[in-house]
Amino acid sequence: MKKNILSLAVAASAAGITSLASAQMYVNTEHTGEALIFPFYSAQNGNSTLISIANTTADTKAVKVRIIESQQSEEVLDFNLYMSPHDHFSFAVSEDGAGAKMITADTSCTVPAIEGGEQAFTDLLLLEDDEEVGAAASREQVGYIEVIEMGQVTAEALVTAITHVDGTPPGCATISNAWAIVNDTEGEWYADANGEDVGVAGGAANVGSFGMGATWNGGGLYGVATVINVAEGTAFGYDAVAIENLVDDGRLATGSELHYAPGDTRPDFADSAISDTATVAINGVQTTYTNPSLIEGDDSYHTVSAVLMSETISNDYVVDATINGLTDWIVNMPTKSFYEDAVLEWTSPFSYGYVGGQSDTAANYTNDCQPVSLTVYDREEGMITPPDPADPDAVNDGPKFSPYIRPEVEDVETPDGADPVLCSEMTVVHFGTASASNTSEADEDAAVIRTLTNVNGLLSDDDQEFAAGWAVMDLSGDALNNPVDNARILPGTVTGGEQLVGLPVTGFAVVEYTNGTLGSALANYQSSWEHKASVATSDD
Repeated sequence: MKKNILSLAVAASAAGITSLASAQMYVNTEHTGEALIFPFYSAQNGNSTLISIANTTADTKAVKVRIIESQQSEEVLDFNLYMSPHDHFSFAVSEDGAGAKMITADTSCTVPAIEGGEQAFTDLLLLEDDEEVGAAASREQVGYIEVIEMGQVTAEALVTAITHVDGTPPGCATISNAWAIVNDTEGEWYADANGEDVGVAGGAANVGSFGMGATWNGGGLYGVATVINVAEGTAFGYDAVAIENLVDDGRLATGSELHYAPGDTRPDFADSAISDTATVAINGVQTTYTNPSLIEGDDSYHTVSAVLMSETISNDYVVDATINGLTDWIVNMPTKSFYEDAVLEWTSPFSYGYVGGQSDTAANYTNDCQPVSLTVYDREEGMITPPDPADPDAVNDGPKFSPYIRPEVEDVETPDGADPVLCSEMTVVHFGTASASNTSEADEDAAVIRTLTNVNGLLSDDDQEFAAGWAVMDLSGDALNNPVDNARILPGTVTGGEQLVGLPVTGFAVVEYTNGTLGSALANYQSSWEHKASVATSDD
């Protein structure tokens, strides 16, 4: 049974609990923080995505930049970025044959250095032999990006090396050499980090402490993105999600404990330094979430999930044929991959698991998909819901979201009253006859076509009443046609002992219009709007 936490919070306030600890993690609506999530990048179909990261503080920062493909949250590139005070770093993600690459003319120090201003993505971590997931190279072209602050550089020589002079840092080679052996001499960070483990993911003691701040002083990063398509004459932008107080400085013996070597995929949202408490706003009232881990630092990702938990998300859509209206919803679940256990089954709040373990059959892979429900409203309060499975005239194949694996008929039969599903870590939900974000529905080079039934299947071509409006995606599991094996409840509790309901998501809507009255002139327009979330709790 769901409970609104307002009464609990009011009672807590009356008892004298009127403020929350400043060290608690939260999503900063002022858009600066210690970690940034860019929910979407695309290098498909002529798209390029321009990413900008700014350091608004007077501190010199070490930052991890991680680029992640959409389907299973595998990294396709990461690197260490060293930012001087008030520095700004920008790069583009663009098509590179069947894959993607990073392009930059920025002079800020990175390790490794980006030679020639370009770096191809890698498919080393992708399941290249798993045809049901999709061709490895093509998976590089769509995904999301994480940015995590690793520490503050304080040694004068290193700060000088990183700080721009006439537009260029004078000592990027010094920063790279600190992580290397040069002329048989170990660099300071290489030596700190137990040299043989430098560049090895998960290597022991794989951090560099020389010249780093003795205490933690994080925050002040912001990010913006623009997805541009020159041939289509379109562009839309969005702000990165900013998480403040990601790191619990009380868990750090020194301020350098997150300064991992380049080549190491750490730090991430499961790091032991991640805070175990968060501030969550429910109906405008702040409450405290507490991670249930009995061992400090274990399952830290629950706290990141807590600040993203949503019972529902809502946003606008436009599919008006008179203006060639198209809408995509970007739905990103950046912590989803942490909830797959040792036997490849999902743990709460995620549902289902692989049937019989990981394999290359569609029957197993489709259980990665998270069922949801969708209600569509027009602009005058009219409502459409998915077909009732009890109705003999109901459509059996409910709407699905992309990217999606179309199973072979002999492998998987869609059950009656199938629920819409979110199958990837970053899913694009299509409203309309095509994609507003130019996201492909098919990969001709892949053995399995990743296409789907658009949400537009709910909208009658003959009924313009629903050509524009808004929709609600219910993530709680309460309105599903078919049961799921795990409750949509996040481990841990908020003030009053209740638990958060739904799924940890972020994202936005993209809407495209075309002015068809200008003849041959290109007249396409795009906008983007953040999703509006509701947060709720349930009995233990």
